Amino acid sequence: MRRLILQVIAMMITFSAGLGIDGFVTTFKNTPPPVQKSEPVALFQAPEPLCAATPTVADATPAPADESTSIVFDYDFEKFAPEGTYLPMGFKGKDFSDFGSFSLNSGEIKDYLLTGYVDLETKINGSYEYQAGTFGLVTDRRIFWVSSQASDIGFGYKFEGEFLFKNFESAYNKNKAVLKGKLTKLKDGQKVAEKVFSFRIEIHGC
Repeated sequence: MRRLILQVIAMMITFSAGLGIDGFVTTFKNTPPPVQKSEPVALFQAPEPLCAATPTVADATPAPADESTSIVFDYDFEKFAPEGTYLPMGFKGKDFSDFGSFSLNSGEIKDYLLTGYVDLETKINGSYEYQAGTFGLVTDRRIFWVSSQASDIGFGYKFEGEFLFKNFESAYNKNKAVLKGKLTKLKDGQKVAEKVFSFRIEIHGC
């Protein structure tokens, strides 16, 4: 009788343990997984730009005002004043019949050098046209400059010369040579003609 009671108790303990394990497993299976938090998704999202933004006009680096800054006047401007209009003297010939004159005009002091510009007056098909010097150097002894080409039907020029003296006061607006040098006529960068000229100087208003 005692053995039967012990067997019944053991069977109940085993049955109860089985129910407990089965309940635990069932509960574990039926428990929903924890909800993962996520960032809210916007209904509309602007697309990423395909390329970098194009700089505006305000962001763009301004271009140089003109090409005249390439002309350097390297002399003591308190002792030497070559500014004025230079006209070739004597017979110009057919090759240089379209060349009128060139002018020297000083500008401002930059890095202890006086900058300025060179202007040319030429004649094309009976009409006067002005050209700019694009590169040059003027000292109290010598002068060198290169000009742009006026147009498709025009020419460019190059000049290299030497001042005959430093004080021009006695020569302003007179038929007196103050400069002598070689003038070269260019077409698309190629030499067309070349000649040595003497130049007189004119100062307007004097």
